[in-house]
Amino acid sequence: TTTLSYSIDKSSLVSMTVFTITGQRVKQLVNARQQQGVYSVNWNGLDERGQTVGSGFYLAVLRAGNQQKVIKMNLVK
Repeated sequence: TTTLSYSIDKSSLVSMTVFTITGQRVKQLVNARQQQGVYSVNWNGLDERGQTVGSGFYLAVLRAGNQQKVIKMNLVK
């Protein structure tokens, strides 16, 4: 399990989705309107179906309003 922390400057629709390095969607972690503040979300290495994903590089894409940030992750088993 890894914890991804982020902060929101103003109230906005927020999404955080994990993708493979090739762009395949793995799991959506956040999809909600959030107020300004600091947040964290855990990813336990499971995909949308509850299956364990393999070792490798993954991208967590955070979108808040019109801003986007990409977080690179390396899953090692």
